[in-house]
Amino acid sequence: MAGIRYVTTGDAPGTIESELRSWQVDVWGWSLLVGAILFLVGVALQPYDGAPRVRDGILLEQLGSSVLGSAAILYWAVIVSAVGWGGLLSGGVILVLGLACYARWWSIQRHVKEQTQGATADGAH
Repeated sequence: MAGIRYVTTGDAPGTIESELRSWQVDVWGWSLLVGAILFLVGVALQPYDGAPRVRDGILLEQLGSSVLGSAAILYWAVIVSAVGWGGLLSGGVILVLGLACYARWWSIQRHVKEQTQGATADGAH
């Protein structure tokens, strides 16, 4: 929600605005919004049977995961830097979100690698 609010109104959370340069706040806000959209569109494309749509969906989900994960981890770093131990709980939730995004990226990467190796092995017979 912070990404949508920032992109539409230019109003970012005070912590982010006080700790980052203006262009960094812009990158952060757009990363949240674009990462979430890419992730959701990617997930939405995957249930279809057509291989190109599934492949595109997987790639979009993976790209969205990495962009969103980076934005979340950046926000965690800013919270901890600005607030210290007082931001441990709220910052921790954001950190877990960022790490979950990267765990999803890794999971997709592993699955694609397994599928590729399986297809190569099947084609060799």
